[in-house]
Amino acid sequence: MPRDGDVNDEELRRRNALALSIIQHRALSERSWDSVRLALLGATVQEIMEVERGTRRCQ
Repeated sequence: MPRDGDVNDEELRRRNALALSIIQHRALSERSWDSVRLALLGATVQEIMEVERGTRRCQ
C-alpha cells in the first residue's frame, strides 16, 4: 500500500519523460556539445548533428 508522498510507477514514468523532454529542448536550443550529450538519451546522433549544423530546428 503506497504511503502519502510515495510516487507510483506511472507517475514516475511521467515525471521522467517530462524531465527528459526539458533536457532535450534545452540542449538542442543551446547548441552546445556539453548540453547535447544529455539529449543523446532520446535523440539520435544524426538529429543532434543536424541541430549543431543548423539544418534542423528544435520543435
